[in-house]
Amino acid sequence: PAAAIKRIEVLRDGASAQYGSDAIAGVLNVILNDAAHGSTFVVQAGAYADGDGERTTVSGNMGFPLGPNGFLNATLEYSTSDKTSRGVARPDAAFVASVVGADQTPLNGLGQRWGDPEVEVWKLFLNSGIKVGDETHISASPTMRPSPTSFTAAPFSTPATGSTPAPPCSAMPTGTSAPIRRPRR
Repeated sequence: PAAAIKRIEVLRDGASAQYGSDAIAGVLNVILNDAAHGSTFVVQAGAYADGDGERTTVSGNMGFPLGPNGFLNATLEYSTSDKTSRGVARPDAAFVASVVGADQTPLNGLGQRWGDPEVEVWKLFLNSGIKVGDETHISASPTMRPSPTSFTAAPFSTPATGSTPAPPCSAMPTGTSAPIRRPRR
């Protein structure tokens, strides 16, 4: 969910010096919301000019303290989107529809649809961290979106030197993760 993001940093020049040769083209640092207090609530709605594809997103973000040195930041989002269709009937589908009837051809004679799918999804993202020493903190950022391949959890520990490895992307299948790279010293 977008409300889970505090800011995005774009590092172009010199990124490979800090992150190694994998970052020669640059680095995007997605800084997660780490507020221990406060909340936000956002509602967005819209549609395409053609009158279809109506979209609605409702999200909330709230921060909670975890003892004197920690935080839990929770984001919940609900999104819906109606389908769109911008295609015309394929020639072979139009021929089949003329023979067997448009009601017997997929999508009432179109044969296939070009456009956005109908979507309804809930997303939950938690970001937490606790400082356990002068130079170390432990953080975890699990995310969940109900589907067969959408749950990832990435606990990791980061030295307080400014290096912040990114947690796995929520679009990755269960059991996979992005490599965590630390800057070369």
